[in-house]
Amino acid sequence: MLARLAAFAVLLLALPSVAADYLGPTACRSCHLEAYETWSKGPHARAYSSLTPDERGNAACLACHAPDRARGGSSGVTCETCHGAGQYYAPVYVMRDSELARATGLQVPDAKSCARCHDQNSPSLAPFDAGTKMHAIDHWSAEKKARADAAGKSASHRRQRSSRAAAPREAKHTTSQARAGSSASPVRHPAAALARGQVASAGPQALSGGAAAR
Repeated sequence: MLARLAAFAVLLLALPSVAADYLGPTACRSCHLEAYETWSKGPHARAYSSLTPDERGNAACLACHAPDRARGGSSGVTCETCHGAGQYYAPVYVMRDSELARATGLQVPDAKSCARCHDQNSPSLAPFDAGTKMHAIDHWSAEKKARADAAGKSASHRRQRSSRAAAPREAKHTTSQARAGSSASPVRHPAAALARGQVASAGPQALSGGAAAR
């Protein structure tokens, strides 16, 4: 724990002086396939390609339709446009720790993030409503569902493995009990035991008398 905190502190001190590199949306796809597939079919992925040749040479258009391009990123509005350059937070061990991921550059966009481009100057027929537009680009629900389904299947497999492992132990226990029962002295009926006791107490004379009577 102390080593992790020390590494975390060193990383935080280094971050302000070292700008993160852009990795591109395909780097995100390896872990966020459902989100990537949804994004790739949405308007943000087509933001640059939707521009005319003249608009692609206009810095004002590129500022929102390809904001990462000038900083070494991809064209269009990509994962890193909204979530920040991913060099430091992309490693799996970082992404598993939400606090560490945020500390190393992961951004969680909100309405203010959208307003950097979707403002009064954007060419839209209707005022921008963050709630409605967020729903239109929803690429997180499918991923959450896929992760929940995967977790459910994993839990089911663990239960099945546990049941299969428990079955031989229970069978072995039952067999041991059966063996112990067969090796014990058999329990005889009380009437039979009493009759044998009476014959034994009568002695040889009773036996010989019985033979003479026959």
